[in-house]
Amino acid sequence: MRPMPRTRALVLAATLGLFAGLNQPASTSATTTSSFIVLLRPGVDASVEAPRLARAAGGELGHVYRHALSGFQLTAPTNAVAALRRSPRVASVHPDHPIRLSETLPNGVKRIDGYVPGGDGAYQAGHRGAGARIAVLDTGIDLDHPDLVASIDAGLGRNCVNGANAPDDGYGHGTHVAGTAAAPLNGTGVVGVAPEARLVAVKMFDDAGNSAESLALCALDHVVRLNTDASAENDVDVVNMSWGEQRSWGDCASDPLHGAICTAHAAGMILVAGAGNSAVNAGSFVPAAYPEVISVSALADFDGNPGGSAGCGLVQDLLWIECDDTFAFFSNYGASVDVIAPGVMVYSTWAGGGYRTSSGTSMATPHVAGVAALMAAADPSITSGEARDALRLSGECPNRQWADADLQSGCSGQGSWPDDPDGSPEVLVNALRAAESVAGEPPSPPPPPPDPTEPGAPVLTSAVGGVSSITLSWSAPLSDGGSPITGYEVWRGTAPGSTSLLATVGVQTGYVDSAVVANTTYWYEVVAVNAVGSGPASNQLGASLIQAPTAPTLLGAPADGAAALSWTAPADDGGSSVRGYRLYRSVAGGPEVLHASTDAGETIYVDFGLANGTSYTYRVAALNAAGEGALSNAVTVTPGPDATVPDAPQDLSAAKAKGSTVAIDLSWAAPASDGGSPIATYFVYRRAPGESGFSFLGTTPNGTTTQFSDTSVDRRTTYTYRVTAWNAYGEGPPSSEVSVRSR
Repeated sequence: MRPMPRTRALVLAATLGLFAGLNQPASTSATTTSSFIVLLRPGVDASVEAPRLARAAGGELGHVYRHALSGFQLTAPTNAVAALRRSPRVASVHPDHPIRLSETLPNGVKRIDGYVPGGDGAYQAGHRGAGARIAVLDTGIDLDHPDLVASIDAGLGRNCVNGANAPDDGYGHGTHVAGTAAAPLNGTGVVGVAPEARLVAVKMFDDAGNSAESLALCALDHVVRLNTDASAENDVDVVNMSWGEQRSWGDCASDPLHGAICTAHAAGMILVAGAGNSAVNAGSFVPAAYPEVISVSALADFDGNPGGSAGCGLVQDLLWIECDDTFAFFSNYGASVDVIAPGVMVYSTWAGGGYRTSSGTSMATPHVAGVAALMAAADPSITSGEARDALRLSGECPNRQWADADLQSGCSGQGSWPDDPDGSPEVLVNALRAAESVAGEPPSPPPPPPDPTEPGAPVLTSAVGGVSSITLSWSAPLSDGGSPITGYEVWRGTAPGSTSLLATVGVQTGYVDSAVVANTTYWYEVVAVNAVGSGPASNQLGASLIQAPTAPTLLGAPADGAAALSWTAPADDGGSSVRGYRLYRSVAGGPEVLHASTDAGETIYVDFGLANGTSYTYRVAALNAAGEGALSNAVTVTPGPDATVPDAPQDLSAAKAKGSTVAIDLSWAAPASDGGSPIATYFVYRRAPGESGFSFLGTTPNGTTTQFSDTSVDRRTTYTYRVTAWNAYGEGPPSSEVSVRSR
């Protein structure tokens, strides 16, 4: 049986009139601590003074900044900050602001002429980013992603979240950014804007997408160190920052983040950041709003071509209708924004070796970072200001003219992007023209295009079973082989690796297979076809029809004027999540009728108002998308006043978990008596050093489990435990206490 939440158990026991007095956790209070950024006065050595000042403030020293700025991160009681500000060595103390990802993913390499199959793109013209290096300040990069591993300078990365670990990405955002900026052309996955550039992974977000300004300063401190050390071989040319925070900001001297940005700018890096996803003026979204940073808004582009001919449609990850070649509804706007790039339904690499489509200025930003890398490769001496000017002179305007058509920088007077809130048009970056505008001499002419070949393999993204059919979805191959795709072949089999042709369809990315039967798993793959022939098969995915769930297992116990019922979820949900349960009842052998319904999370029901001495028989069935499943076993309950709570559990023992320094294993024996009602679960309590009472720790999944593992312990600490049993009448007395010291 699934464990009952403790609060529900208390309410149920009290309602039955059998609540027996539970031990409540002792109340606690703690001094409030916060994270701060401390800037030191000029000439003060952060390496020496940061530890001293942290100790004096009674706080914990975090990151120490020696390159982008002089200072440190401090976690300390808020009342310690006033004294710290008075120190002659301290210039200022600032709150450590939270930073959030400008969430979502890219699809516009073709739209900005980065790579144009059989056409005139930057790659085809020889601008590929060789020699340039892009630092991705984000959630890290999937360091062994098959589409990125060859492009990552592993020895130059940094993990600011946990310095002992490599900057690997367990979230996905940074890997997606890296793929758009610089995924190589290697015959698999995706290709980035600067496919021959190098990548440096700097992890400043944890694997849940959380960060803070102190971690951003650590990341900037690291890239400044790379650019200011004795070696020019590890220098970073471009910094991608697909994140930010909405707040007021100051100059380079008064604002820690701005100060670090100014130092990075002075160290020769081109800094690119997303304008933010709040549909507000971007002037207060930092770091993008800083004048040293190239700020990027997002454009919706669905086909890689100008003109808006792809129409409108629902963007799944946004749950919003967007139209081709329009200003993205979520994007920030305003005078601080420098350029625009594709940022809706962008397809790129993802953590775990995969790929994903997403939307946001986070996804627009690496398009621009990739173009900046192409310019840095073409002219290694280019400055950040020169790169900004080149982007704004060489890009595309809403009227489909080049920005420099009127001999002016920007797109003023050259139309406006539909749905742009301020009507002031940003320049859409163009990789080919930007790279050519800064190249010292024209690159070597590209080789003649090869003869058309079969298309590449599609990606089968999903195979989902329904009640009577299986629905397939796929994405088009990266390459059409130089000849437009004319349709797709759908292949199917009943075992992996053994498929045969099922159907031939037109130029579409979905198919519904209705010729399927229950209790069979079908395996699918898709093949793209062009005028030359059929290409290689996609990956395989399996699916089967959903069916009604199997029967739950029902338990019942009598109470005074009531019956307490509980059941386990079905062993097989039929391939579709359980949506709820139906409880059937017959009285004294009479007809069985539907008595009550519960939702999917409710596997306990108390039937009140019953007559003592009368027998009631119950059965329960689970529901899913296919309908009602099989009925459970029948349970007959005769209410009466004689049952009670269970006795105390017996023989409680505790031991350090084998192979773990942060776990303690508990075990015990069942009570001598269950009180006349089956035990539903056990409650586990713990008392830590310094606590006067026991605190509730957790429950077991059912009444037959007599083991529990406490994985929330500190090292070398003694804990005391006790356990109680619970049935339909409430919680019984506690077991004997046992103490153990963790490793």
